[in-house]
Amino acid sequence: MSKELFKWDYTSYPGYKKYPHLFKPIQIGKLTIPNRIKYAATEDDLNDREGFVTAAGTAYIRERAKGVVGGICTIQGVYMDEKRQGQGYVGQAAAWNDKYIPGLKRLADAIHEERAVAACQLMHCGRVGAVEREYCQGPSVIPQRLRIFRPVEEMSREDIKQCVKEHVTATKRLIEAEFDIVEISGIVGYLVSNFLSSYANRRTDEYGGDIRGRSRFMVEIIQEVKQVCGDIPLGIRLCAEELLDDVGGNTPEESMITYEMAEQAGVDYLSVTAGWQESSTPVISRDIPQGAWIHLAKRAKEHITVPVCMAYRLFTPDRPNQAIEEDILDMWEMCRPMIAAPLLPKKVLEG
Repeated sequence: MSKELFKWDYTSYPGYKKYPHLFKPIQIGKLTIPNRIKYAATEDDLNDREGFVTAAGTAYIRERAKGVVGGICTIQGVYMDEKRQGQGYVGQAAAWNDKYIPGLKRLADAIHEERAVAACQLMHCGRVGAVEREYCQGPSVIPQRLRIFRPVEEMSREDIKQCVKEHVTATKRLIEAEFDIVEISGIVGYLVSNFLSSYANRRTDEYGGDIRGRSRFMVEIIQEVKQVCGDIPLGIRLCAEELLDDVGGNTPEESMITYEMAEQAGVDYLSVTAGWQESSTPVISRDIPQGAWIHLAKRAKEHITVPVCMAYRLFTPDRPNQAIEEDILDMWEMCRPMIAAPLLPKKVLEG
C-alpha cells in the first residue's frame, strides 16, 4: 500500500497546464511523491569542520525544499566513518555517530515544514575523498590523474566489511532523523564507483575481476541498507557512461549491468549520471548543450524497471517534461539550476 506524506493540488496553476508531466505524482517504492521534481544531493559546504549541521545549512536546504513544491529535496551526501577517509570536502555533514542525529533531524524537519519529501545521501568519496587525511581509500592502488587528490590506499576485506557496516549504521541514524528516502552515491569517482570501474579496480579477490565481481561491494551495500530501510525507499546514483575509455574504464554495456544488478539488489529508483572527475571529456560545463545526456536516461529505462531520474544539463522544464511524456525519464533532478535559483520549480509551477 502506497504512502503519501503531503497533499498537493497543482491543477489550478499555469505551470501545470504548460508542463503537466512534471506535476503528476509518481510512486517510488511504497511512497507516493506529488510531482516529478527532485533537488539532487549537492555539496553546500555549510557544515562545521566536525560535520555538525549549522543554521546556515538548514536555511539553505529550507529554500530548496520550498522550491520543489512537494517534490523530493535531497541534502548533501554525509560521510560515515570516524577516520574521515570518506570525507570529500571540509564542510561535509557527518553521520558516523549518534551525536549528529539532532542536526540531521533539523534538516529533515525544515524540508517537511515546506511539505516536501526529505532525502539524504550516503557518500563515501573514495579516491577523491580524505580531504583532511594523508591517504584516501580505494579498491586498488591506481595513481591519481588529478594531483589535488590524496594517494590511494588499497582497502582490505576487513575495510570493505567495515565500510558496508558504516553505511548501515548511518542509515539507522538517518531514519531516526526522520528522512523519508535514503540514497547511495555511486558516481563521479566516489568509492562505490571505484569498485565498479575497471579503471580503478584491479583486485583479484571476490571484489574484483569481471563487472559482476566489481559490483559485489555495491550489491552488499544495497542489500544491507535495504534491510534497515524496510518501507523507506532506497535509491542509488550510478554512471551510465564513465567516459574513461582512455584509461580502460567500463564500457556502456558494463555500466548497464551495474544498473540491472542495483535493481536486483533492491533499489527503488536510479539516478543517471555521466563521467568522473578524472574523465578527460567535459560533462556539465556550459559548452555542453542542454539535453546532451538525455539518451543515457533512455538507455537506462531499456534495462531497468524502477523509476529513472536525471539532472545533467536539463536546466529548463521543457526537455524533462517532454522526456517524461515520451517515457524516456521519470523524474527531473536539479543541482546547479537550484543553486542559482532555489525557487526555480516553484516559479515554473506559478508561471
